Amino acid sequence: MKKILTNSAVIIGTILVGAVYALTCGLGVSQLLWLATQVVIVIAIYSTIKDLETKLTDKDMKKLVNWQDLTWSAGVLAATWFFGRFACSTKASALRGWISGGASLALYVATAVFYLECYRPSVMGTEAFDEYLRRRFSERIARAVRRGDQKKVVRYLGIVCRFHCADDRYEMGSDYSKPFDDRHRGYHELRRSKDAADRTAAEQMVKPYIEMLATKLQAYDGEDVKALDAADKARA
Repeated sequence: MKKILTNSAVIIGTILVGAVYALTCGLGVSQLLWLATQVVIVIAIYSTIKDLETKLTDKDMKKLVNWQDLTWSAGVLAATWFFGRFACSTKASALRGWISGGASLALYVATAVFYLECYRPSVMGTEAFDEYLRRRFSERIARAVRRGDQKKVVRYLGIVCRFHCADDRYEMGSDYSKPFDDRHRGYHELRRSKDAADRTAAEQMVKPYIEMLATKLQAYDGEDVKALDAADKARA
């Protein structure tokens, strides 16, 4: 994704310089705007297809291709198609153009959210995903603790925790040597499993454990996240 953004930025920067040059040569602003929209469309299509092609042809990157990757790529292409309809609309088709423009904007936003919330976590390693969840839910857990809302605390811990915690305290971070199961699943994943043994483990082992963590969490100020930040700075 970073490579796509970098390449796009370089191309767009080049186009802007060219546009300034064209303006000085007498090309109209409306003509430039139309040309710019066509270039944006080409960049979006090329970058999306090139990203997928790179992943499929690189043996080390093939693991990054999954249904989430295909979904967000298809979303970008669909949004770009609607943007093309918007860019090519005329006065006679203005209504269709504005509808297409709205659909394009909505799809671009939805695709970006899907990438950040669904695709990126799906290709993270075990520890990286654990850190991601802890950072994502830190403020919500802190707010629930301050309000004394144990029900919400338990619910959030049920989403975040896939391992026992150091000293059996959530704020101390995860103990990666003690997963709840060998597939590193959390409470909700175990509870939804088709395997009766997984569902039993979720209710009889995992749920009591996260309830115990929640009971101990009388005060919380993101200590686990601060420890992660300190570790990142130390490695840098």
